[in-house]
Amino acid sequence: MPSSRPRVKYKYSRLTFKRDLIEPLEDHETFRVETPDGIYQMTKSDFYKVFKSVTLSESYVQNGLYNYVKVPKKAVKFLISDNKLNMTDAKYALPPFLVDVCSSEAYKRWLHRKAMAHFKRDSKRGIKNISCSSYKQAIHRAVLNGGQYDAYTGEPLNWTLISKYDNEDSKAGKRGYKKQFATLPTVDHFDDDYEHPTFKICSWRLNDCKNDLNMDEFLEVCRKVIKHHQGK
Repeated sequence: MPSSRPRVKYKYSRLTFKRDLIEPLEDHETFRVETPDGIYQMTKSDFYKVFKSVTLSESYVQNGLYNYVKVPKKAVKFLISDNKLNMTDAKYALPPFLVDVCSSEAYKRWLHRKAMAHFKRDSKRGIKNISCSSYKQAIHRAVLNGGQYDAYTGEPLNWTLISKYDNEDSKAGKRGYKKQFATLPTVDHFDDDYEHPTFKICSWRLNDCKNDLNMDEFLEVCRKVIKHHQGK
C-alpha cells in the first residue's frame, strides 16, 4: 500500500475511478479517493493490475467514470483510513497507565494501525460482518484491561517503543535490532469470534511465537519444548 503523498486526490460519495485524473499519471505515481466510508490510495500501476476490468469497462473508457455500489474485497488492501471513526473521540482517550509514557496522538495512531491491520487480514480471509471500528473498540478495551502487561507471560510491556520500529534499520541490524523490540506491545486476536472479537495485548516476541495457534495449541507446544529440554 503506497504511503507517500498522492499526486492526485479527489472526493466522491463511493469508491470511484476518474479516468481524466488517473490516466495522466505515471505508473509509479499515486492517487487517493476520499469517500465517507474510507480513504483509498494506490499507484496507477496497482490500479491497472488489480482493477483491470475497470480499465476495460465502457463506463471508464467511454464515460470517464466508474464507481462501485459496494466496495470489493480486493480494494481493502488500499484502505489507508477508516473515516467512520473520528480518532479524536474521547472514548479513545489515553489509558491512565500511559500518561507520561507516550502521547495521546502516538497511542491513537498505534490503535488505528493495529485495528486496520487485523481488519485487512480478516477481510482477505473472507470474514464478513466485521469493521475496523469494532476492532478498534475491542483492542482499546483490551489495553484498558491490563494492557501494561503481556496477557500471556505477565511481563511488563514497553509502550515507549510504539512507532519506533524502522524497516531500514531492521534490515541492517537483523536479529540484533529486532530483539530490542521484544517487549513492544502488539495485539493477538484471541478467539474466532469476529463479530464480537476478543483481543489480547502481548509482546511482539510472544505474538511471533504464538502466531495463529489458539491458547490450547500454544500451551501444548510450550509443554513439548519444556519436556524436550528438561534434564539436558
